[in-house]
Amino acid sequence: MVKNEPIGIFGEIRRSVLDKYEINQEVYAYELGFDALLKYADFGKFQPLPVFPSVYRDIALVMDFDILSSKIEDNIRSAGGEIIRSIKLFDVYSGKQIPEGKKSLAYSIEYNSASRTLTDSEVDEVHSQIIHRLSEEFGIELRK
Repeated sequence: MVKNEPIGIFGEIRRSVLDKYEINQEVYAYELGFDALLKYADFGKFQPLPVFPSVYRDIALVMDFDILSSKIEDNIRSAGGEIIRSIKLFDVYSGKQIPEGKKSLAYSIEYNSASRTLTDSEVDEVHSQIIHRLSEEFGIELRK
């Protein structure tokens, strides 16, 4: 059910049917109504492929253990503005090199403009602003 509308069924196959096919274990089956399922599917927003090349920067951050990754991503996106195309968390670490009560999160940030090719200096400036903002907002440091 989705919003009180049935979109499919699920159940156990009757023993009499299983015996007919000499199946000696429980079997379950489901059927989903594709049209009903599509009605509630969220495919996100269409975004055309970029015309201009992207620039990628990785960033590894050390922060308090209780800071959520979603808060970091929101701050990166906000500080980076329109040239942030994607942010991907690719590493979470806590161990010997990280102080107790802290963790390291590493992100790959894709910078891209729909109207022009970005220069390294433009990306470096925005990347520095992101680091500064994260430091100010959460006391985050770059991982060495």
